[in-house]
Amino acid sequence: MKKHILLIALLFATFFTFGQTNQGDKLVGGTVSFGTQFVQDNNNQLFLNFNPNYGKFIVNNIAVGASIGLNFQKQNDNSSTSISLLPFGRYYVGNSDVLQFYGEVKGGYIYQRENNTFTTSNSQGAQFSIGPGVAFFLSENVSFDFLVNYQYVRLEEIRNRNLSFNLGFQVYLLGDQ
Repeated sequence: MKKHILLIALLFATFFTFGQTNQGDKLVGGTVSFGTQFVQDNNNQLFLNFNPNYGKFIVNNIAVGASIGLNFQKQNDNSSTSISLLPFGRYYVGNSDVLQFYGEVKGGYIYQRENNTFTTSNSQGAQFSIGPGVAFFLSENVSFDFLVNYQYVRLEEIRNRNLSFNLGFQVYLLGDQ
């Protein structure tokens, strides 16, 4: 029985080790958000956002990279699909074995296609987002992330601002040492 407890304690200790945010390391992952907005008269809106990313730590705790945003919204007979290319920067603070807080800034190009019963329209513009996040390290190289994101989108004459809560997953790959 003591061997089992010792084995479980050892596994638990290795499960919660320090994350890799050192110069030369890479991160691969992304965030996802989905839900519905309940509107009066049952005109509910459904949305789904998927944002894979890839980055590299240029110095300890500072990563730069790119994210692709894939977004879908539907309300009654109206739908909207967009794709964006967003370079990003992330700054990690603290050196906890389990949690690391970070700030993230993204900005780039967005293309959107809107469909309704009678027409289809295309627009393009700029997207910018900023927000704080926390990475909960499940192991030395894997984190579960939570990010609060303020987003500003400009599509021709349309200006859109929103606040979103995103869940993410990152894999930290050791760089060439």
